[in-house]
Amino acid sequence: MERGRKCGTMRKIIFLLISLVVILLVRAAVLQGSVGTMEKTVDTAQSGSSEISFQGKKEERYRFSYSSTVKEGTLEMLLTDKGGNVLQTYETGISSNREIFMKNDDIYSVVVAYKDFVGSYDVKIEK
Repeated sequence: MERGRKCGTMRKIIFLLISLVVILLVRAAVLQGSVGTMEKTVDTAQSGSSEISFQGKKEERYRFSYSSTVKEGTLEMLLTDKGGNVLQTYETGISSNREIFMKNDDIYSVVVAYKDFVGSYDVKIEK
């Protein structure tokens, strides 16, 4: 009879541990999410810009994935702070993944600006 109690107690402990692991994994998945995306294909020359803004915290890391094709015109991809200061310029005409490390609490923006542009771009930011 005592052996049956031990088995029941062990099953409860195992169930609680598995439940805890599942809860932690779900929580981590929710916290690690998409901050924003931008995607555009342009067939005739256009000028304009698109922007993703987000609240960045000191020492947080973000993943910046991007790709672009420039057939005509110019395309710029920039990381700016709330004051509009350019913190980073990204090469265009390529596909790349970069890690963005925040040095301060601030509102950051990834800006895609284009002039007489024909081509496409795809930008994703994830936390």
